[in-house]
Amino acid sequence: GQHLILSHKAKKIEEEYSEMMAENKEEIIVSDEIKVDKSTLIKVVTNARELVTREYTYTNADVYTKDKKLFKTKISVPFTTDKTVFTYKGTMKVGVDLSSFGEDTLTVDESNKVIQVKLSQPKILSHEIDNNGFKSYDVKNSVFTSTSLDDYADLVDVLMEKEETELNKDDDFWEDTRTETEKALSELLNATGTIDDYQINYIWGE
Repeated sequence: GQHLILSHKAKKIEEEYSEMMAENKEEIIVSDEIKVDKSTLIKVVTNARELVTREYTYTNADVYTKDKKLFKTKISVPFTTDKTVFTYKGTMKVGVDLSSFGEDTLTVDESNKVIQVKLSQPKILSHEIDNNGFKSYDVKNSVFTSTSLDDYADLVDVLMEKEETELNKDDDFWEDTRTETEKALSELLNATGTIDDYQINYIWGE
């Protein structure tokens, strides 16, 4: 299943913004209008570091086979295949990396009240397979080989790569992720209380 997660850091960001303004004693009022401080907006974004906007959970089943090879070749020895039928489940957290967010990624058009934000494409930020969710239902050990715990570690890497490849093919998922990321980032930027009258436009890179 898929669950949407919005990073609600508005209160904390607002407090940090107020403290920073008090420390710097900067005047941001011009002709009774609030002037957008670009450096403050950038700091708000970079403080988030990684913005996790979606969590993708899955449960799947597969068959794992392992052969005994003839000497050190890739030739399988007949009747030496181990077969394991199993189920597994895991979780991937998806979002954007904001660590490189800087002057060239955010522009402010004061006259038209437009803020433009350039973002790299969302990606998988973390991926874990639940050890307790790995269940073996049928194991056939051949006469010559047997499945060991070392095989399990290798299997986890294979399964994770398989699930990530499948998710990366899901265009609808990533389109929804971009939408949720824009909503979450807008919440962070609006926490400063200085851009209520501004339109935020997002440009996604390759």
